[in-house]
Amino acid sequence: YAYCERDIVGKGGTPSTRAGAALMDSILLRLGLAGTGTFASAGDSGSTCNGQRGAGVAWPASSPYVTSVGGTRLVVDQANARVDEVVWNDSQWLTPTTGGGAGGGGVASATPLPDYQRGLPDAGAMRMTPDVSAHASQFPAFPINFAGQWLTDGGTSAASPLLAGGFARLSANEQAAGRPPLGPVNGLLYALEGSQPDALFDITEGNN
Repeated sequence: YAYCERDIVGKGGTPSTRAGAALMDSILLRLGLAGTGTFASAGDSGSTCNGQRGAGVAWPASSPYVTSVGGTRLVVDQANARVDEVVWNDSQWLTPTTGGGAGGGGVASATPLPDYQRGLPDAGAMRMTPDVSAHASQFPAFPINFAGQWLTDGGTSAASPLLAGGFARLSANEQAAGRPPLGPVNGLLYALEGSQPDALFDITEGNN
C-alpha cells in the first residue's frame, strides 16, 4: 500500500499522521537491529505523488528505514535469459483499471537524504526513491492464485514482495552458513553499486 508522502509526513499531514509515521519508523528501526529488512512499494502512479496532482513520492516507501521497490519491464528470450529491461510504464497501453501504470519514484519533499544515498550523482538534500526495482509490467504479468482461481497481477505491489522473498532467502542462506542475517539491505545495495557494479543492472531506458 502507499500514500502521498506529503499527506502523511509533509505539509498535508496532521499531528496524528506524523506520529503514526514516527511510530512506524521506530518499529522498522528495531526490526532492522534485529536483522529483519523491510520492503515497500514505490507506487504505480509514476512521478506523481501517488496519483495526486504534482510530483512526489509514496510513503512508507520514502522512509529511510525501508527498501523502496520500483518497477521495471523485463524482457527475456526463449531460454529465459535477460535480454532487455526498461523502466516500467504500461500506461500507454493499459488503463489503471486494467493494470496499467508506471513505477513510482522521485525526490521526497519531507524526508532528508539518508546516509546510504550520499555521494550519488544526483543526490540533493532529500531522500530519493526507489532504491531497487524489479519486474512490474503486465507484459507478462505475475500469475497468482486467489481463492482457488488463477489470476494475473503486476505493479510494484508484485515487485516488492518478489524482492522481499528473494532477500529473505539470501538472508536464510547466510544464517544457515553461520553468518549474520542481511537485515536492511539499502546500505548493501548502494555499496555494491559503488564497489561491484556488475552485481546490479542500471535501468537507464524509459521514464515514469
